[in-house]
Amino acid sequence: MADRVRAITPTGVDLVLDLVGGEMLRAAAGLVSDPGKIISTADPATATELGGSPVKRTKASAEKITDVIKYKLVDPHVLATYPLVRAGEAIAAVEDGHDGGKIVIQM
Repeated sequence: MADRVRAITPTGVDLVLDLVGGEMLRAAAGLVSDPGKIISTADPATATELGGSPVKRTKASAEKITDVIKYKLVDPHVLATYPLVRAGEAIAAVEDGHDGGKIVIQM
């Protein structure tokens, strides 16, 4: 992953927003010049160890994420959406190693 990102942006990235943690976060951390720009939702301990921070879950931060998606500044790559009554199918899709996007369960 890190090599593919470096091929696209040889000077690095402005921010690492981690949703996976572990070794993937460690690999991504080297892509940003300022470790303070590492933020993790999945692995707060590793983010802190690397000089970053965990996501602070607040209403304001959720609204910022929603705005970033709403104004198409990022694309979350939603692969499939399931109603809550089909949550088992959604979980099975994730466990099967789906490619290409996020699986969403609508409440």
